[in-house]
Amino acid sequence: MDFKLISVAVALAILGLGMAVVAPVGVDLAAVLSAEQAAERLARELQHYQQLAVAQNTTFEFAFFPFDNCYVIKDLSGQYPVAQTIWLPAGVEFDYLSYQHQVRYHPSGRASQNGRISLTHENWQGNVQIIIANHSGRVRVQR
Repeated sequence: MDFKLISVAVALAILGLGMAVVAPVGVDLAAVLSAEQAAERLARELQHYQQLAVAQNTTFEFAFFPFDNCYVIKDLSGQYPVAQTIWLPAGVEFDYLSYQHQVRYHPSGRASQNGRISLTHENWQGNVQIIIANHSGRVRVQR
């Protein structure tokens, strides 16, 4: 009987330690996933409008508003007069912008400049980076 009681006590102690370690990670995991999903969406938008700039022979601009946690996509040629505003998910914010708050994709598919956009979450100490190479317009997400 004593052996079973000690086994149960040890098992509960191990379970308690495991929960103490996993519980804070669960909160951070949700924050990390939210920031990563926002970064993936922004990267897809950048790639989509790069391809659309080539296909439509037009220039698209992404204007970033770090204090409002949003970005606006505009067609500078006037073919598509409506600008589209994309809000970052709750808690996700711009951590760093190497741009002067905008990047353009020209009809050649080139970006106006090399750059890096970092997104983070208010409950997370890390960040997810979106890196753009201007000569190719290539967009990649770096974790």
